[in-house]
Amino acid sequence: MITGMNATLNQYSPTFVISNIVGGQTLVFDPIKKAFVNGYANGTSSGSLATLSDVQLNQPGLITGQVLTWNGPNNWTNKFVDYNSLTNAPLLSPVATLGTLSSLSDVNTLGLVNGDTLVWNTSTGKWVVTPVVSGSTTLSGLTDVNIVTESDKQVLYFDATTSTWKNANLGNLSKSVLDITSLKDVNSTSVQNGYLQWNSTGTSVNYVTTIPATSVTGLSTVATSGNYIDLSNKPVIPTATSQLINDSLFLTPTTGVTQVIAGHNITVTPNSGVGAVTIASTANIEKVIFQYTPGAAGNFVGVTPVTSAGITATIIDPINCVVHYTFTGYITPPVAIMTYGQNVSNNTFAIKTNGQLPSNNTTIAGGGSTAAPDLLSGNIGATTPLTLQTRMSDTGASAGFGQRAYLMILFKF
Repeated sequence: MITGMNATLNQYSPTFVISNIVGGQTLVFDPIKKAFVNGYANGTSSGSLATLSDVQLNQPGLITGQVLTWNGPNNWTNKFVDYNSLTNAPLLSPVATLGTLSSLSDVNTLGLVNGDTLVWNTSTGKWVVTPVVSGSTTLSGLTDVNIVTESDKQVLYFDATTSTWKNANLGNLSKSVLDITSLKDVNSTSVQNGYLQWNSTGTSVNYVTTIPATSVTGLSTVATSGNYIDLSNKPVIPTATSQLINDSLFLTPTTGVTQVIAGHNITVTPNSGVGAVTIASTANIEKVIFQYTPGAAGNFVGVTPVTSAGITATIIDPINCVVHYTFTGYITPPVAIMTYGQNVSNNTFAIKTNGQLPSNNTTIAGGGSTAAPDLLSGNIGATTPLTLQTRMSDTGASAGFGQRAYLMILFKF
């Protein structure tokens, strides 16, 4: 192509378009291209498509099957026409271009391996890959057939109980069985109140009168061991009489025997309640020990007495050392009272009798009523407390600064 300038229009335009020159051609003006092109004079032609002025062939690229297409705006040229070159082409499904089974919309080939088949799946609406399942090649391999030790001339019969086909001798099936002893694998010798049991080889059933416990499942351990220790929920065997119910009205510490305490009087009352017997104990002694607070004016503030088994000491006036004493297991009040007050400096004890204690606080309550005091009827206890005032000055105890004196009181019955 030769391009020149048009001075009038002030633009460049092709003045010569020369291609595919053939012998005998001349330059002629092409009004469509507005340029001189090579061609034959006087409109003559060599009869070749390539010599036409509006045809431009890619001769080295000419291939069988190509067609002429308008290459606009000036000429026709050779090329293949494919689907993408079409205008307003219809939309094709993938299978039209891919050409494979898996490109179909109702086919799912996921997991496909050699030898698989396609099976229609109603729930998904697709053909899906399914491995080929090979059937049994033998009769006994079928799921509804149960064949055991085949023998000549046997037949298959259907067992409705197990829904399976089984093998059996034709003679056994046609034989009318009237009772269990007519069966060929059952011992004909029946035993009254007996049991049927397979023999050790499992070939026949015999009558037996007993079944060993070792052949029975589900038994507790004690059923075979016979040992008491293997019992569950065993009863409690009492190890003391207090664990038993006293249904024969035997005497107990709270029924018939009054507070049996070593060294005290014992009262035995028969079941009828008549003719109670009291066994008096001689020279019974009850003891109480106090420790005064520090100093020469010590008292019982914050002091805890130590007592023997048959006496209880309750401090009612700690400043003035006034105490109530009650007794357990006695029917009479004490016959003598002795106090032992400690002199801490030389560790000696001053001995005084109840007659040497303050008389206003050395008393015992009568209990009951004026007309019928408990003290007279032998009811010594909470209703008849004995009162003593045992200050350091009363008992002869003494102590220096920071020292604490002891007081011991003995009650004789």
